Order: sequence, then structure tokens, then C-alpha cells
Amino acid sequence: MTLLNISNHHLSSQQLELVKQHFGLDEISIVNLPKDLAEKYSNLPMNLEDRKKLVGRILDWVKGQGSRLAHLDGDAHFVHLILKTALEKQLDVKFFKFFTRREVLEQKLPDGSVKTTRVFRPVAVLEYV
Repeated sequence: MTLLNISNHHLSSQQLELVKQHFGLDEISIVNLPKDLAEKYSNLPMNLEDRKKLVGRILDWVKGQGSRLAHLDGDAHFVHLILKTALEKQLDVKFFKFFTRREVLEQKLPDGSVKTTRVFRPVAVLEYV
């Protein structure tokens, strides 16, 4: 099964295992957004009309890939626009994201300050629709 990755992050082996378990898959091949769309996705336009145009380009790319499974994560408003438009166009694609558990690690430094590190661990797949 081909998995489309619509996000600013590469998927980890732990995330891929969760996807396999959740959807009952044996193998997954990942296709990330093409470079031009990935660059725009990482620096979204503020203007609503420009956002809608980008949503159209991304969904055209999704349709062209022929996959029915897509990881979608990022700016909440933009994710909403993608999902809303995909529903309106009746795209046969399952969009999902990961539920993560945040672990906070604190390290006291010699000068008395505290260094905090946050580790996000994927624990479940959440389907949008």
C-alpha cells in the first residue's frame, strides 16, 4: 500500500508500524509531497484564497497518486480546509494523523538552570473521517 505523507515530517519506523497495525497492512511505501508543494506546506500563505489554491494543488497531487491512505498533519486551519475540500469532492482517501504522548525530560545544569527536552512518542493512529 502506498502511504501519502502530507506533513512537514518524515515518518519514523514506529509510526509506520502503528499504521500497519491499525489498517492491517503488511507493507507500506511512503510518498512525500513533491519539493515545490512541501516548501509551500512548510510556509503556508496567510490569504484564504491562496490557501484554497494550495489545497487544490495538494488534492490534485493526492488524486494523481492513486493512493487511498494519507497521513495529514500541520496547521489546524489548513488541515481543516484539506479535509473539507476532500469531502466536498468525495475523494476516496482515508486521512489520518498520529496521537502522541509527550514526555518531558529535565536536566539540571551546573549553573542551576534546567534544560527541558520534549519527546513526542506516537501511540495511536487517529482517522479524520
